[in-house]
Amino acid sequence: MGWRFRVSCPRAWPPGRTLTSSDTTTLGNCTGTPRGRYGCRGTRRSGRKGPPRRHPDWFRSFAKAEAEAVALHYYEVQAVPGLLQTRAYAQSLFEHSRPMLNEETIDKRVADRISRQVLFDRWPIPTISFVLEAAVLLRPFGGPKVHREQLLRILEVAQRRTVELQILPQEGTEHPYLGGPFTLLTPKGRREVAYTEIYGHARLITDPEEVRHYSERYGILRSQALTKQESLDWIEKRLGER
Repeated sequence: MGWRFRVSCPRAWPPGRTLTSSDTTTLGNCTGTPRGRYGCRGTRRSGRKGPPRRHPDWFRSFAKAEAEAVALHYYEVQAVPGLLQTRAYAQSLFEHSRPMLNEETIDKRVADRISRQVLFDRWPIPTISFVLEAAVLLRPFGGPKVHREQLLRILEVAQRRTVELQILPQEGTEHPYLGGPFTLLTPKGRREVAYTEIYGHARLITDPEEVRHYSERYGILRSQALTKQESLDWIEKRLGER
């Protein structure tokens, strides 16, 4: 059963609906208020004046839902999750992305990404966990200095009692899911959903059976990963090698 929307949105969100920048109904504009019942307000019409919006169109919906969620679980295989990135690391990613972005866009996207990290200071803080493939932390985006700063930032966040972070070592001989990164998100008063994105295309998965598959995968990934303390030790060891 999908979420219900108001205004110009369809009555129910189709399970597995793909979100793109051309969509007028995206997750990020969902309010979660009793009146809105996760009502989707739609995106701003072209030519209409108003304050500049944060984040690219295809990501804006998720950023809003992320800020209001009661539980967030991230599995990452490519780069450090945005919530953990340093400014220099994020800058490097955007500077080298293709097609190339202009300086104004880079500066804005870096600032928007860093602004999401206020989530860690929210109280009550949502349940937050990360499972990171070891390769994510071994890849020195931005060079040695930026890489070291990024590892220190991850170490600092992971040491908080409100955050669970685990590393999936490369030595593993089995793996439950090779389909790419994903996020499990629980909106307040709603059932858990799954979120994936690739090449600027976002997909919100609300079908209970498909979400269950992602939840099972995440559970197995956590069981195969290092414990929180082992993960902290792993990062400290890499810092000592640099």
